[in-house]
Amino acid sequence: MKSLLLFLSLSCLGAAADKAPPPPLCPLEFDSFSLGVNGTTKEPYCILSLNGRPLEHLSVVSISKERPFDLSVTDSTGKTYALNHVLIEPAWEKEWNREEEFHLRFSLSEWPSEHAEWLRIRGNVSVVCIKASSLDPVEVDLIHPGETEIPVVGNDIPQSDIADPARTETLILFVEKWEGKEEEGFQWKFSLGHRDSFRYCGMELEDMQGRPIPFKCFSGGLCSGGGGTTRSEYFTLTRPYEQLKVRILHADPRYIEIRQVPVDISVGMGGPLNKEKVPAAK
Repeated sequence: MKSLLLFLSLSCLGAAADKAPPPPLCPLEFDSFSLGVNGTTKEPYCILSLNGRPLEHLSVVSISKERPFDLSVTDSTGKTYALNHVLIEPAWEKEWNREEEFHLRFSLSEWPSEHAEWLRIRGNVSVVCIKASSLDPVEVDLIHPGETEIPVVGNDIPQSDIADPARTETLILFVEKWEGKEEEGFQWKFSLGHRDSFRYCGMELEDMQGRPIPFKCFSGGLCSGGGGTTRSEYFTLTRPYEQLKVRILHADPRYIEIRQVPVDISVGMGGPLNKEKVPAAK
């Protein structure tokens, strides 16, 4: 696999309104362009990846199945290609003062023509967006960390969104010191246990006065079973805290919408994008 890049042109705008178009859903940035061979099937592939960071405190969670993507893929020779997959993946890392990043990946099941100098993808992708709501903040003791119960009922969550309120009224937050690299800061692991019916979106940290705490965070995966899920988040703080407040974010069904993301991107090297540029499969 080898990355290739020469130029990039793209636009990302929300769906048009009756009078004036809404602000852009997200700025997109080039991530990578790669050709390779599937190690299992031995089939060639071509992947183009973009980074997006949605505005308006929206999170992009999936591709809309109701409105499939409408994209054309051509190269400099005029050849057209069929997209094998269009995927959205969340980024592993997040910073407290930035919107959560996602990756938009376009996958072709063949390499560009041997004589092609560039490849262009343009059209529209329909994505599902959510605006997260917050439960009431809970206090966490970092001197004696442990388990904290967080009530869900009474936090202004529509009851129709909870399968069984009697079984979903409490979340379990477990906090422990994370033995990472000391030079990187003060590090903690926050694990949240919840029923599958609770649409978890993330956490926010505040000091005891309610001010946001700067952090870097990456997801540590999840484990599921018995109708419940435990998710882990690893936080790196810039200084030690004896206590802090944690806000649990969840997807609010009242703020789910589908947005169109127009895409126009060209990528190349000013020379052939052929299989001779790709290392042979092992």
